[in-house]
Amino acid sequence: MPSGAEAGTEVVDAVAAQEATPQVAQLQELLADRDLGAYIVPTADAHNSEYVSARDMRRVFISGFSGSAGTAVILAEPDAAGYSAYLWADSRYWVQAAAELPTGWGLVKQGSGDDSDRSIEQFLQDSLPAGAKVGVDPLTVTYVLGTQWEKALAESEIALSPVEENLVDAVWGEAQPPPPDGEIAVQPLEAAGAATAEKLATVREALGEAGANATVVTALDEIMYAQPSPLPPPSRSAGASLV
Repeated sequence: MPSGAEAGTEVVDAVAAQEATPQVAQLQELLADRDLGAYIVPTADAHNSEYVSARDMRRVFISGFSGSAGTAVILAEPDAAGYSAYLWADSRYWVQAAAELPTGWGLVKQGSGDDSDRSIEQFLQDSLPAGAKVGVDPLTVTYVLGTQWEKALAESEIALSPVEENLVDAVWGEAQPPPPDGEIAVQPLEAAGAATAEKLATVREALGEAGANATVVTALDEIMYAQPSPLPPPSRSAGASLV
């Protein structure tokens, strides 16, 4: 495992150490208060959306990078390369990220195939000592990805630590935009394809075949799958219900 200095020098477009932005500096204070070595800021909101509302643009706020995809990691202390934070971005955003990231940020070019092209968990394993904790808002991470991070970090005795309060929100404060409050528009039946009752019947049938009693729907496009229906609700078979 390379040292922190070696890990830092592998990052693409490394520059001399520079001061972190005020947002990052405030977040680092919160990390110190909570004994966290790093904090992960995904793009997604609580629905795992890629395109999020203004209120949920936490990664944009903390990094300045406005692309629709990417993940930020803020370190409690600058590393040996002088960076206080890093952004992971794929090839669609390399030029944009390099132009938008402020001083104190390193850019990891995902898919570049060079030494900098490490996963977030690999980077954290290389950058943090055993016993460190990595904070994350659990509402912004899927179970699959969270489990992946947790297992990988555990190999280096680093803990993934869910933080109930989103720390970027705490830094953002009163300037954070309010939640969306627009009206909900119901799609007509000819646009929806099928009535709600029919769609729910299909879901309940799948639940019965799987031997399940319920399913949790969180993605916005899945929530919007159902729409008000003039048809009566279907009868529920034993052991197959939707909550």
